[in-house]
Amino acid sequence: MRSLIQDLLAVLQAIHSRRAASGGDATSLRIGAVHSVAENELSAGRFRNRISALNSIQDACARRFGLDAAGFDKLVELWLAGDPTELRCRLLTIAGHEQHRTELESLFPERVQLPPEAIHPETLPEGKDYVTGAVREVKVNAYERDPEARRECIQRHGTTCAVCLMNFEQRYGRIGKDFIHVHHLRLLSSREVYNLNPMKDLIPVCPNCHAMLHSSNPPRSVGELKSLMAEALRNQTSL
Repeated sequence: MRSLIQDLLAVLQAIHSRRAASGGDATSLRIGAVHSVAENELSAGRFRNRISALNSIQDACARRFGLDAAGFDKLVELWLAGDPTELRCRLLTIAGHEQHRTELESLFPERVQLPPEAIHPETLPEGKDYVTGAVREVKVNAYERDPEARRECIQRHGTTCAVCLMNFEQRYGRIGKDFIHVHHLRLLSSREVYNLNPMKDLIPVCPNCHAMLHSSNPPRSVGELKSLMAEALRNQTSL
């Protein structure tokens, strides 16, 4: 006896194949996939007629989740756009058999978690002297830094933002572990080169505070940004 999850898997695989072959929106892909799977099951003798085959396969795709066709299409649209989270969660809740869970997981490639230092462009090739000076343009002007210098800064100061006290692991769990930006405290000219002291010249800040520090030229100090935040909070509470 073919299960509901097998019908779902067949439809999703057909959607994926059709998209790779000819493209199309979620609705047209779903309709084509449902018809294709229904025809296959009709040929295999599972159903007596085409209408019952189509209704059964469509039921597996939508109403089993408490969704209409448009709701299912929205999940497929998100999946095909690279956000499979909701579709994946809904499917896995009904995939009781381990084999089915494995088959479903194959449709959703696992994300590769980047190391914290790779999430933002603040590194130079490794070098123990920590010589800085080259300026490049990112969202803010950032002095290129040695990843070892960043590591030593974090060992000394931790990964909590020095301005707003945001900690990514506390807020987001394991995916936020060790993530933080590193702000360069010393203002350098574009031609200046000096030996960086990671414990004194770098400080951990969250991306928002990092952007605000660099929202003026020269950058604001950590103390100044804290004062601005305190003033904003006072203004909000006085309303």
